[in-house]
Amino acid sequence: MNIGLSSLALSLIIASLIGEIAQKTTSVPVKEINLEFKPSSRPVRIKSLWPEFMAAKMAIEPAIPDNFVLFNSTTGNSSWDFIWGPKELDTECFQNPSSIKVPLLKFWLSNEVHQTGPQTFSISATIESELKKIGFKNISIKRSMWGIYPVQSLKAKKDGQFTYMAWIGMNDGSAGVLCARLVFPRSDYIALKGSMQLWDTFINNTKELSHPEFFIAMGQDLQPGYTIVDVVGGTVTFVAEKRIRDNEIQLVFIPNGQDIKFSFESMDEVLMGSEWNYKAPLLKAYGSLSQTIENAQYNWLCTVTSILLKPVEEFSITKKWIDSQPNITAYQCKGVDPKLMQENSQ
Repeated sequence: MNIGLSSLALSLIIASLIGEIAQKTTSVPVKEINLEFKPSSRPVRIKSLWPEFMAAKMAIEPAIPDNFVLFNSTTGNSSWDFIWGPKELDTECFQNPSSIKVPLLKFWLSNEVHQTGPQTFSISATIESELKKIGFKNISIKRSMWGIYPVQSLKAKKDGQFTYMAWIGMNDGSAGVLCARLVFPRSDYIALKGSMQLWDTFINNTKELSHPEFFIAMGQDLQPGYTIVDVVGGTVTFVAEKRIRDNEIQLVFIPNGQDIKFSFESMDEVLMGSEWNYKAPLLKAYGSLSQTIENAQYNWLCTVTSILLKPVEEFSITKKWIDSQPNITAYQCKGVDPKLMQENSQ
């Protein structure tokens, strides 16, 4: 009995075995990767005082009472109106300003005034004459700086009532100006005196935050190897690592469950310029973020994310794992030799 196999049959069996081996190999699950990126534990108060949906941010430490919290105003002309006041505040006073019993600070983004320079506004040269035309007297205008933020504050009187306002430059590239106004009880002298003290302290003692709190307030929490970026309702994470053996850089975008996309444009390797982590390797990622919330589209065009580059033997997030994740994207480029970069920075 001939029990030998023909060459065709043998080839089919070998092909079948190879196919089975390949199938078993590709079906091996990709090793899970820990994506736990812890935010900084540094307290940054302005984050709890700033409206979540307001894209423009300010990195300041406001000189206001400890019990002041954020309230969304419902009586303003802008969706960005908000109020800082004591947490025990009866919000019914928003509808009836005459019932206000304690001083408040009201804010809104101006549609009429723009920042025209590092320390100037579109109203800087004409504000006093314009106020006089409409009956204001005892006009006092003060110009100051909260670090990089120019402030022009006003005290003026009309019809026996004082007005306290300020215009604050946002320094956000869009010439945006935040307006502030003191809202206070008009009939109670003691409350009025406290209101004046609240205003003067706010204007004179508010300061720009130092680093790294500055970055956190601006929505970027820089940690070694990753940056947590604030978006509406949550965060996204950018991971940046530099492989030591060949200076290859990998940037990974992780949406953290958000319905958000990153459109990559470019990335540059530079050195940190701030006193905090001075001359540390830094990756700047350029691109655009787009987010969908309840069928509404939010777009952040031309965003720049800074990430402290982490030197690694091998990338902690592998290409194989990234390819298995539908919402995570990675980008790679050749980095600069660390010695050469340090020499060029001298």
